[in-house]
Amino acid sequence: MTEHRPTSLPVPAVVGMEIIGGKSNHPVCGLPGGMSRPITEQERQEIITRAKRFVEFGKFSLQIFEDIVLKNKEYVDIITGGIYYMKTYYMGLVDENNKVNLYDGDIKVIDPDGPSLSFNLPLSFRPHGKS
Repeated sequence: MTEHRPTSLPVPAVVGMEIIGGKSNHPVCGLPGGMSRPITEQERQEIITRAKRFVEFGKFSLQIFEDIVLKNKEYVDIITGGIYYMKTYYMGLVDENNKVNLYDGDIKVIDPDGPSLSFNLPLSFRPHGKS
């Protein structure tokens, strides 16, 4: 599938999409209820082989991060120090039980130190006068 690529290594997701969908950008293989064609046994084996290599690469990368960054006190101090830390307000929608609601609800604002700042918008700000 990737013979046409230049000498650079293929991106894992791109290769997978090319195998399954025929092309990496805007694959045209999905149909209601399934795919336009099943993958062959050879394609399945290629996906398995690549997936195992990608998992090993991920483990290798995490080990490098642990050995070089996390075991170096100076790097850890930089990461956990003030330069990468910003206190900020948080805002989201909640329902009447103060639980996250992704589509409707009251706006809740949380202060950087923890307490809630507000729960409700005035009626005049609500769409269509919802209460």
